[in-house]
Amino acid sequence: MLRYAHKMPPEFQNSFIEALQKNGIKLPAHWSTTIHLLNLSSLLDLLKRSDPKDHPHRCADIRELINHILSKLNTMQKIDRVEINPYDVNF
Repeated sequence: MLRYAHKMPPEFQNSFIEALQKNGIKLPAHWSTTIHLLNLSSLLDLLKRSDPKDHPHRCADIRELINHILSKLNTMQKIDRVEINPYDVNF
């Protein structure tokens, strides 16, 4: 939902997160870093499977998103430790 939030007014992301929290969804610490890393992994996989000759606009869009995510990750606060939690179907 937030992959293109940087192209929207700030209220878009803020309202989305606020709605999640109002509906009882608790975002973990450093959730944005996790989302960026998951998006980066998905986009790299999609880019690998996309032929630039057949889908030049898609490839350009993916590269733009990858560059945006990398720039956001470069400016984020360093995290000394990453906690990995097993999947919880009741989350």
